[in-house]
Formats: sequence, C-alpha cells, structure tokens
Amino acid sequence: MQVFKSPSDKIAFIAASVLIVVAAAFVFLHKSPVAPAETGITKLKIAATVIPVESLLKEIGGDKVEITLMVPEGQSPHTFEPSPDVISGISEAESVFTIGVIDDWVSPLTRTFGTPEFNVGSGIALKPFKETFTVGEEELPEGGEGYDPHYWLSVANGKIVAKNIAGELSRIDGASADYYAENLRSFLDRADIADAKIRETLSELENRKIITFHDAWGYFADDYGLEVVAVYQPSPGKDPSPQDVKSLIDKARDEGIKTFFSEILMSSAPLKAIGESEGIKVVPLNPLETRGDYLETLVKDAETIRDALK
Repeated sequence: MQVFKSPSDKIAFIAASVLIVVAAAFVFLHKSPVAPAETGITKLKIAATVIPVESLLKEIGGDKVEITLMVPEGQSPHTFEPSPDVISGISEAESVFTIGVIDDWVSPLTRTFGTPEFNVGSGIALKPFKETFTVGEEELPEGGEGYDPHYWLSVANGKIVAKNIAGELSRIDGASADYYAENLRSFLDRADIADAKIRETLSELENRKIITFHDAWGYFADDYGLEVVAVYQPSPGKDPSPQDVKSLIDKARDEGIKTFFSEILMSSAPLKAIGESEGIKVVPLNPLETRGDYLETLVKDAETIRDALK
C-alpha cells in the first residue's frame, strides 16, 4: 500500500500515475509492430535501468543483445523521471533488467506494459546503511528498508550479477545458452585478475579511512580494507544540516583525512567550499561510471583512491 507523508505527496503520486497511463496510451497508439522476418533483426531487446547493468549485459550478451539504457549517462537514478522515449523502450523490451531500490520507478511501467522485470542482484546479501550516515529509516525511499543498493561496486558481487544475467538470458534465449556461458567464463576469469589488481593497488595505503559524498562505497570499502568514516549527504538528495557539516569537519580533523571524494552527478560546490576552508582536496569519484568497461572502471576507481590518499 502506498503511504503518503503529506497531501502534496499524494497529489504528486496521482499526477505521476496519470502521466504513466497517458504515456502508455501514446506508445500503444503510435507503435507499428514489424515482424522479425521483415527486419531481419534477431537480437534480444533488453532494457537496462542503469549504466552498471548495461555494462554487464554487454559483457554477457555480446552481439546477441540489443540494449536500451533507461537512465542515461550524466543523470542520477535517485532523481530520474522517465521520458516518453524511455517509456517506449520499456514497452518494446523483451525484459527490463534492474538493480533494485534505486530504480523502483520502473515497476509501475513494466506492470503497465506487461514487460517482465529481472533484478540482477538476486543472491547478493545487501548491507544495511550505517545508522550514523542515514536520517532515519522512516525517511528512506519506500522499499529501500535501509539497505545499500550500490552492490555493483564490488568485483565479487559483479561476478554474481554476471552469473544471474547469463542465467536469465539463457532462459529467454535457450538457443544461445552456450554463447552466454562462454562469455560468462571469460568475464569471471578477467574479474579475478581485476580483483587482484585492485588489492595490489590499495595494498600500501597507510590511512585507509575515507569520506565520500554519499554512502555509496560500502561494498567496495569492505572488500578492499577501506573504511568510510563519514559522508556529506546523509541520504541521496538531502542536504546536510549545519550540525552534520560540523560533524563532518570534526571527523576529518580527528582522522587526519585530507581528501573528500565528491560525485560528478551531484552538485559538490558546498563540499568544495568546506574543503577549501579546511585545506582538504576534493576528488571526483563516480559510482555509476563505467568508462566503457565494468571491471576496468573498478580498477581505475581504486587507482583514483590510491592517488588521492597517498
């Protein structure tokens, strides 16, 4: 059951529902289905909500899959509102592959069009957000339940996601199961190499404590012996209070931290102002970036952290 905190929330929900229905009608009225025999297209049409899912779909699906990305590069899934093009992509997809929690906005649309939805994180143990970083479970997005959805920032979890994707693609397209299995084997071999490289990259850090823009790096930190001791935003899109800012500065001083990690997708001007006043450098670190390759991105993230902290 949808719970509203205020009349304005209820009005916004109703308005969004009306827009979805109107958009659905628009898509149905303007679609001109073409038989596969007429187009010669044999690729699976899969929609991916966010870039990390798209990247891993490319790894496993290869040239057997045509991927439509829902949340484009440069936009945050926390604040994303689907456009008519996105809605159309969902209506035409064989399935929509999701992360969960941060892309719950897709579920009303998949239900509208009857498009199957597949959560790629099946089997991953989600970590609860640290209590000191959150503003209270009652204020978290509905369905979040206080758990961190950024599980892709872990090679170990990336391997689970890849296995899930291979299994689902094989279920949809059984004739290509051997192809997906071979791509999976190749990815798992490269994942082990990337994991070893990340560990080597971070092995000589003396101070392994970091402060990030928001609480997105817990899985990465836990895997590689780092500790996120504070975050700037207590939750995505929520600005810190003056007391939060004071606590952040005090933590940086106490821990001898000289680097803040900002995010490209979020305005970091206030964080930079704090850094300038305290003599702390601010280095961008994007949890949604792939640089074209999932594993390469995680290795480069490790190098960014190492170079900033050494």
